[in-house]
Amino acid sequence: MSQKTLNASGYRPYQSGFTIVEMLMTLVIGAILLGYGIPEWADFVRNQRLQAAQTSLAASVAHARGYALKKQVSVVICPGDTSGCSGSNQWHHGWVAFEDNNRNRRKDRGERLVLVESAIPHDVHVFSSSHRNILRFTQMGFSPGSNASLWLCDSRGVDSGRSLIIANSGRIRLQNHTWRCH
Repeated sequence: MSQKTLNASGYRPYQSGFTIVEMLMTLVIGAILLGYGIPEWADFVRNQRLQAAQTSLAASVAHARGYALKKQVSVVICPGDTSGCSGSNQWHHGWVAFEDNNRNRRKDRGERLVLVESAIPHDVHVFSSSHRNILRFTQMGFSPGSNASLWLCDSRGVDSGRSLIIANSGRIRLQNHTWRCH
């Protein structure tokens, strides 16, 4: 068994490792980088939640329009649940689409559900105009009435909001900004 030689002070001459000063400097630099990175990460997560909600809502609207075209029936999509429209302009609690055979914009007995979406998680809120909280697609895929806008916002407000605009032709446009959050 070989022994390592020690110098006069009793230490090995070539030790590897970090000094306490080097360790502290590394920790300080790491803390500074985290201090800059965590707020950016939080904004990234919030932006992803808004984008996911916008994409989910756009897919639901597109599905309702496609169903109306394919089945040649009138379809309504609105905030609500399996019982029908809630009468609210707050889409973040969930939405429903159903066949509207008699075109009264209410879910009646015998009218088939097209889709049901549950509430959007986290702090994303989705609003529509109180005058246009029900979207209807005709057998031709049109959405009669004025253009409809759905506004998606979180706790940051209008500056980070997004919009979903449905034209009378049924065309859906996504925007990465909004001008309303209520």
